[in-house]
Amino acid sequence: MISYPFTLLDERIQHWIVKLGFSEPTEIQKLAIEPILNGENVLLISPTGSGKTEAAIFPLLHKILKEKEGEGIKLLYINPLKALTKDLTERLQNYAHFLNLKVRPLYSDVDKKFKKPVPEIVITTPESLEVILDWSPRWWPYLKTIKYIVVDEVHELISSKRGYQLLVLLERLKQLTGRGFQRICLSATVANAELVAEIFGGSDGKLKIIRPPEERVHKFEVKLAIPLSREESEDPFIAGARLVTDCIGNAKSLIFVNSRYSAERLKAEIEKNDIKVGVHHGSIEFEEKEFVEKAFKEGLLKAVIATKTLELGIDIGDVEQVIQFRSPGQVNALIQRAGRSLHKPGEKSVCKIVSTDPEDFLECLALVSLFNKGFLEEPIILENPLDVLAKEILGYALHNYKGIDSYKNRFTPINLKSIYETIKKCLLFKTLSEKEFNEVIHNLAKSELLSLNNGAPFP
Repeated sequence: MISYPFTLLDERIQHWIVKLGFSEPTEIQKLAIEPILNGENVLLISPTGSGKTEAAIFPLLHKILKEKEGEGIKLLYINPLKALTKDLTERLQNYAHFLNLKVRPLYSDVDKKFKKPVPEIVITTPESLEVILDWSPRWWPYLKTIKYIVVDEVHELISSKRGYQLLVLLERLKQLTGRGFQRICLSATVANAELVAEIFGGSDGKLKIIRPPEERVHKFEVKLAIPLSREESEDPFIAGARLVTDCIGNAKSLIFVNSRYSAERLKAEIEKNDIKVGVHHGSIEFEEKEFVEKAFKEGLLKAVIATKTLELGIDIGDVEQVIQFRSPGQVNALIQRAGRSLHKPGEKSVCKIVSTDPEDFLECLALVSLFNKGFLEEPIILENPLDVLAKEILGYALHNYKGIDSYKNRFTPINLKSIYETIKKCLLFKTLSEKEFNEVIHNLAKSELLSLNNGAPFP
């Protein structure tokens, strides 16, 4: 470990690091910058706010500057949330601007947004990457220059079909570029890091796990809202809102709930106590979410009630404490949410948990106890998810169809054997048999979702 790894970076990066307030590297930066500069594939595990993004980006910016290659995308930064794409774009543009490097977010409508100059850094989601590979031939020549892949918040992807889709997409992208990538994955909380490192390393090899030895300290308080009136006995939200209001006190608070209904219901009750509180969940328009984030960041709101939409690293400014309303059901979710409070190196995370019935109260106590014993839920991995396989076979068909159309029949389709061999490079499909693969092809053809032409799929 180098105590001051910024000296390894290009002088231009060092200059702006100091200007932007990064004069003292964090622990994860001390551990990660040199291996990334050396080209290693890594999994960085460190709490929210510990500087993981910069630990990955600073050395990659250095490598892009030194290579001085031609036009094309060099770094693809993938995150699981559209709202995070905007936040990350602003953050990375702040670094890249001073180096004359271009950063662009790509959302679902990527084909219409194609324009030059082509950026060196693209930030997107798994779904948008799918659209790029399937539907957007104008981008394909510039994908062939990609050398570096960053996957953020891997704990959100490891047990989901979105994550499985991404793993296949990376193998498809690698086939398109004709070379391997340096893969860097980031996570705040993950169980079985060895398994995650193997799966997300894919055909580029298992990721090296890097994490600081010191773990973040968490302070938990579990409280039970005991009804004080008949009205509170009949409606647990009233008693719960009273206790949540007491917990807020004078602290800027991020309040997590488990459903959109709970968010709106709790907001209505808390506002009766003359507290300015915002709400943030998936049913709210994008502009309204932005308004709530900005208002909280500027101190116009004392608290925000959120579902999973604020569980990840969206910048909403300083959060003095997290309040969890009722059990989140998992230790992983509790720690991820608790980590949003005072998320700076060396600070203690403060989380108050409010229950509205004895059973929920006991469950919350159990979650805290499990965490204190070092327990995290293991990711549940599905081998050979055939729905993902079918989706990606159709993606190949669309890619080839758009390619032929775009290149005026000069594009050579990829045959079924090539598709099978590429998909099997994804570790989730390493046991996929030719029989299973052919059955999926047959079902897609039978459903008239594609037809076969000399062994190559077409829609």
